Amino acid sequence: MGRILWIFLVSRIGVLLLIGCMKWLFGFPEEMPDQIHLDHPILNILNLYDSYNYAQITMEGYSEERLTVFFPLFPLMTRALVMVGLDVYAAGVLLSNLFFLGSLWAFDHLMIQRGVNLHIRRRILWVLSLFPSSFYLGAFYTESLFLYIALLSFLMWGKGKKEWAYLLGGLAATTRVIGVFIPLAFFLDQLLHRKMTWKDVLFSFFSFLIFAMYPGYLWVFKGDPFLFISAQDYYFRIPGYPFEAIWADVQNLINSKPFQPLILIHFVVLIFIIFYIWTTIRSNQLNADFLFAMGAIVLPLSSVSTIASDIATHGLIRYILPAFPFFIFLGKQWEEWRKSRIKLYLGITVWVFTTVYCYSVLSMKGFLA
Repeated sequence: MGRILWIFLVSRIGVLLLIGCMKWLFGFPEEMPDQIHLDHPILNILNLYDSYNYAQITMEGYSEERLTVFFPLFPLMTRALVMVGLDVYAAGVLLSNLFFLGSLWAFDHLMIQRGVNLHIRRRILWVLSLFPSSFYLGAFYTESLFLYIALLSFLMWGKGKKEWAYLLGGLAATTRVIGVFIPLAFFLDQLLHRKMTWKDVLFSFFSFLIFAMYPGYLWVFKGDPFLFISAQDYYFRIPGYPFEAIWADVQNLINSKPFQPLILIHFVVLIFIIFYIWTTIRSNQLNADFLFAMGAIVLPLSSVSTIASDIATHGLIRYILPAFPFFIFLGKQWEEWRKSRIKLYLGITVWVFTTVYCYSVLSMKGFLA
């Protein structure tokens, strides 16, 4: 546990110091308009964009239709801390960091379960903790809670405790909609490998019922069980076909729209994603890990902005954080690249450039994800 705590502390302190350095280095004394501003310097850094929406749900419930796009489990847990006297923004940040620490612990145990040696495990945990968008794992966002539940679910699956794996998957789906891909991945894995039993049918149904509680709530109190989808209109997003967002960004580049570095960063990430998909298919590892990772990656790329000037792949660098199989792949590839200086230096260059850009934008609470 000491090693896990060390990775957690170094990465979180490093994130805060990097944002502070970006503010000082690039001279960003002012923040973007319509952003949260808190007097506490650390809380001010770790609360931005959707943090306000989660805080509003915590304090008021779903008082506005636009808030229904945010699922209820995280605000409910934040509410519990608020009821014992914590400030809502402090409660959200505290929970996120506790769940991130828990995620590192669960991730390490999942890899131990799969026979990954200590050296590779440590590298994978560092890759996740220092990923350019890992800021969100400690901010008032749902990423760390969702990642923690997802990892616990796969831990239970590896131990043969199907009922817990499916039920935790249903619980993850009350945190973020991509949680539905966890029980679905288990179900399809059993189907593909011809290991389907009555337990898979029964517990996948129960996991669906857990997820269905939220649409059921919206149906009873808002009159529309799919309001969490239609309410995306408030954020100028509409559902599309798989990978449509990528094509939209390609068209923007072809049509000479104003260049935004974030699009380039997303394309670099997509190259690694394609490499991950290709490698997994070639090695015939079409298991629950891969199926879940594909759902977590494809769904965010299946909606587009109705504002032509926007980045269609908006949020990709953040949305892939819970796709832990992708980070296992990155950590193992990093170990391979260390054998080639060219690949190693190229990887470090891309990593540093992406990280500096992301944190320079975050330092002024600019548009990133």
